This record gives sequence, C-alpha cells and structure tokens, in this order.
Amino acid sequence: MEEVFGIESALINDDRLARALDAVAPQLEKLAGTVGARAIAEFGIDVSRLHWDMTSMSVHGAYPEQDQDEQYPVIGYGNPKDRRVDLKQVQAGLAVSADGGIPSTPACSAAARPRSARSSGRCGTCPR
Repeated sequence: MEEVFGIESALINDDRLARALDAVAPQLEKLAGTVGARAIAEFGIDVSRLHWDMTSMSVHGAYPEQDQDEQYPVIGYGNPKDRRVDLKQVQAGLAVSADGGIPSTPACSAAARPRSARSSGRCGTCPR
C-alpha cells in the first residue's frame, strides 16, 4: 500500500475497509452508473445490445425466512441453474455490453423466483 498509495499498511485493516464499504454502499448504484457511463462515452463502447447473465450462489447454514431483511433477496430453496435444489441459494444477474467490456444493471433475486421473472423484470431498467 505504501509503495503505490503512500498509505502505511498498518492503517489499512478489515475494520477500516468495512467502514469504507458501508459509507459507499448508499451511493453504489450512482457511483457504478457514473463510472460506467463515463467509460462508455470515453471508449465508444456499443451498448445497443446487452447480454444478461444469471448465476446462483449457494450458501450453507440456517437462514430462517423470518430473520431475513425483506429489502434484500431472501435466501432459500429454488430453481437454480446448477440444479442443486438441495442447497439454499440466492440468484445474481448482470447485464454487460455485447463485447463484455462494460457491466451494467446488476440484480439479485430470491432463488425461488423463476428465471424468466428474474430477468424480465430487469429489462425495463436497462440503460438505453
């Protein structure tokens, strides 16, 4: 860290990183959108066509539905792409430019939602 950023390594720890991420989180969509829009303009990226990629992330442990925050996708059993219906999961998706260079429109959803519902709901929010 010191060689690149001039910051003493002892000053960077997991607590400081967590606090920094917590501070950025409320502005994450705006930050990502601004950087992405600037990259699209600066490098002339063609975004007339986007590719949507979904994946499922398996988790282990107890995740009672009543203990989960309804603002976020509910971890549970569902219809994952990897056909591991025995594992609790959450789904994540990302639209990227056709050349794969610029990600946009990230989304997470509950594993129990059908894949068509997870992706079709995001299509109206894709940047044009």
